[in-house]
Amino acid sequence: MKHVDRTRFTTTTLRLGVKRVRITRPNPHQYGHLGLEMVMSLAHARQEGGDVYFVRSSAPLGSGLFELESPHVRVLRRPPRVVRELFRICISWLRLRGRVGRWRNQLREEVERELVREVTRYVVNPGLPQQVREALRATRGRLRASLERAARNRRRGPHYYERRLLREPVPVRLHPAASDAAAGQARAHGIPVDARLVCIHARESGYKRGQEIQDTKPGDGRDDRTRNAKIESYLLAVDYLVQRGYTVIRLGDPTMSPLCHPGVVDLATSGARTNLLEVSCLLRSDFIIAGESAYVNLVYLTNTPILLVNATEPISAYPIRAPGLFLPKTVVDRRDGRRLTSLELLTLEYHRQLRDTRRYLYVDNSPEQLLEATREMLEWLGGDWGESPGQRSYHEAIMSASARLRRSSAYVRKWGLHDGFLGDGRIARVAIGEAAEGLPSTGPGDALARAVTP
Repeated sequence: MKHVDRTRFTTTTLRLGVKRVRITRPNPHQYGHLGLEMVMSLAHARQEGGDVYFVRSSAPLGSGLFELESPHVRVLRRPPRVVRELFRICISWLRLRGRVGRWRNQLREEVERELVREVTRYVVNPGLPQQVREALRATRGRLRASLERAARNRRRGPHYYERRLLREPVPVRLHPAASDAAAGQARAHGIPVDARLVCIHARESGYKRGQEIQDTKPGDGRDDRTRNAKIESYLLAVDYLVQRGYTVIRLGDPTMSPLCHPGVVDLATSGARTNLLEVSCLLRSDFIIAGESAYVNLVYLTNTPILLVNATEPISAYPIRAPGLFLPKTVVDRRDGRRLTSLELLTLEYHRQLRDTRRYLYVDNSPEQLLEATREMLEWLGGDWGESPGQRSYHEAIMSASARLRRSSAYVRKWGLHDGFLGDGRIARVAIGEAAEGLPSTGPGDALARAVTP
């Protein structure tokens, strides 16, 4: 039995006779993590030559994701009830054992820290014999070494975001009954069966109403609403896609601002929206334009190329697969009004105050920037794209920064390099001042000027 417990993500491989089954309970509370954990389980099962069973919560966010199947990995959708209960008991026991183990380790470390403080009082006491103080000093050294080992073990624990594992897609599709249901729902929304699709998503605060785990941290100034953007800024790119013959599908949730625009199907605010139809649209789409949201992770399950826009942190945003581009927001240091360069977003100083709105102003990508990045994405999808010298240089810089920052940043350890691999995607040319051919340059300075001009 091989077991990994990453808080809400619990997965284990059981051998049933000659067959292996990977049992996974993916995160039921966060849509992006749900999809990410499902695809990592599928990839592991493919390596192991086994099956997968996903333990569902009573009300999963992404019910449509559980309707997927793969020609490479058998997904056990409806095993006998006694087998399902066995799987659930197995996962519950492993989660309990993991919690007990973490509690025990935390308690031991607290005791050791307290002992270090107590022993230090006597080590510096000149009234004690030198021999006693030397013995206490040696004891303190052993305790400190134990605490350092525990800290190293935490840093070297199971890697959550297994980028290298996700580099090779696991083919998926909706099973026939679900596919037929999704096709009917698409027709009801006016989406032709043969339409070429591109999905779009602009993060808003409505769904979680500012209560997401990282949305606000008043103590340190961090505010994840800096990841939000206005859907209106996408419309220049949307018009270009519609002119190219695409139907654009707006994804999201019913709390979002309604969008009525030629060529766009606003699935997010549709009263008849279903998660199954959303998954179907992602499977059909040539690519998606999205910011830092659940879709950044979900696309690796649906195998949808991504143009990731309005990124506030480049390392976590870096696309794993090609074609894949990302475009960071303009970040301004409030102390002197200076715009940070793309390379300055890779420094420890920036990561220490990431999304701190007391220190930094975040300016959304302009419509012109989004259009240029969309054109570049289409070039890549069409086979006409070539990596520029600036993009190659930036890739080398972000690889070096990822290796450097992981020593001091838990965030980068979680979302950065995995076995020395970050991704086959690239930063968009417009982000480093290299405009797409035939378009005027509209770099971050233009976005900043637009943001600060009354």
